Amino acid sequence: MKTIPKEKFLVRADLNGQNPLWGYSHSNPRGEAILNFVLANNLYINNTPDAPPTFTRNTDKGWTDLTVCSQPRIEEIENWEVLEEPSFSDHHFIQTNFKTTITSHTFKGYNALHRNHHKFK
Repeated sequence: MKTIPKEKFLVRADLNGQNPLWGYSHSNPRGEAILNFVLANNLYINNTPDAPPTFTRNTDKGWTDLTVCSQPRIEEIENWEVLEEPSFSDHHFIQTNFKTTITSHTFKGYNALHRNHHKFK
């Protein structure tokens, strides 16, 4: 991770670590290890403690799916949220929106099928 400090990247993974920073009421050893990795590599956790669970099955629920990104990428993230629409899995869809600049381009189109198509050969 340290060899790509200026790269813009985002990683989403089912890490099964528990930590209050991403929704749990307590930490477990895996959650502490994940947090230490994030801090040691200057990464950012996109999950929020007040977000709905990323995982639900019957009466079980959890925040097992984490989204982390690099410092250059965090500046471009506009929104991160757990979606409530059906995913056909016990994990919910997670949506991340990025700020972008869109430049308008105009392209001329030609209908070569009916008008002098021989000119386009």
